[in-house]
Amino acid sequence: MSGVDPSLIKQLNVVIYQFKGEDVYIRTNICGSQDKPKLVWIHGYASSGPLFFKIIKQLIEHFCVIFIDMLGMGGSSRPEDFFKDKFTPEESIGYFVDSVEKWRQQMHNHIDVGEAAEFTDFYLAGHSFGGYIVGNYGVTYPSHIRKLLMLSPIGIRVKEPQEEDLDPMERFKGRKGPPSWVKRIVKSQWKNRASPFDLARKFNKRLSMKFIQRYIEKRQKTDNTE
Repeated sequence: MSGVDPSLIKQLNVVIYQFKGEDVYIRTNICGSQDKPKLVWIHGYASSGPLFFKIIKQLIEHFCVIFIDMLGMGGSSRPEDFFKDKFTPEESIGYFVDSVEKWRQQMHNHIDVGEAAEFTDFYLAGHSFGGYIVGNYGVTYPSHIRKLLMLSPIGIRVKEPQEEDLDPMERFKGRKGPPSWVKRIVKSQWKNRASPFDLARKFNKRLSMKFIQRYIEKRQKTDNTE
């Protein structure tokens, strides 16, 4: 689908730690010649590296592109050590940032790092939620990054001390928005810290996989007609 010679794509699971006696790994796809500058690419929320297949061929003309799937997404592990009901926002951010750093520390075992003793001095790109994570990674571990690329990153404005709490649904006042029943569901799910993954788990595995397969097939069909 990407138009790239399969021999130029290497897929592996990079183990970053163990949880309850099982390996926790990050799915990694290395594309292109390792002699070129390294570009680490992190996808958005509920996505995966391979979904960027359409731009791989152009990117590997200039870089060795390394797509990684964040923990809990794509082909990576889904360890039960992310406690969404207990973690603070800072701890949640740290969970993903630290997993990327643990991955980096293991990459010298899987890729040519030249004369360096570790995998470092790479370009780091992130899209949407991935952009938010790479931004925080850059603040925490700036010495390993040659250049940071934040592609349509998400962001949450910090409320000023004197500001009152605003109902998220208030933003739809005065203009056409979703039906009231949708607003109620979204508000309830947001309050309960539910995610699209929670919704998917309410369906049986076969139905969820069928939905994902249809989405990917539709995405590929649409991209191929452009």
